Amino acid sequence: MDDNPVILVTAGYDHTIRMWDALKSTCTRTIPYTTESQINRMALSSDKHYLAVAGNPSVSLYDVFGSSDLPVLKLDGHTANVTAVEFTQDYKFLATCSEDCSIRWWDVYAGSCKYKLENGAAVNDIAIHPDS
Repeated sequence: MDDNPVILVTAGYDHTIRMWDALKSTCTRTIPYTTESQINRMALSSDKHYLAVAGNPSVSLYDVFGSSDLPVLKLDGHTANVTAVEFTQDYKFLATCSEDCSIRWWDVYAGSCKYKLENGAAVNDIAIHPDS
């Protein structure tokens, strides 16, 4: 990939993640998503280095510029569909929410859940303020 491509990432019912150079209209990489889960949501880190993929019931992190089809990190802890993922601006943390009624705050570097919030009902989306 170029040093600064406009990266577009798509996921389909065929359990395939595709990375695109949007300005060149070319697919630059295809990753088979080998779990039985569908892909519920994806998020790119602000440095374009990591892709978080939410499934049921875990989140997988992929190296966008790496050559391996395997995730560099798998975050386990939710017990139902993970419905949303979002990185902090410094991409050190990842927030997730789930149909298991929880919101989790993950330390990306440690690969562990730092905080768990109980909502009392399924959570379907999450947003992080840019200054956080």
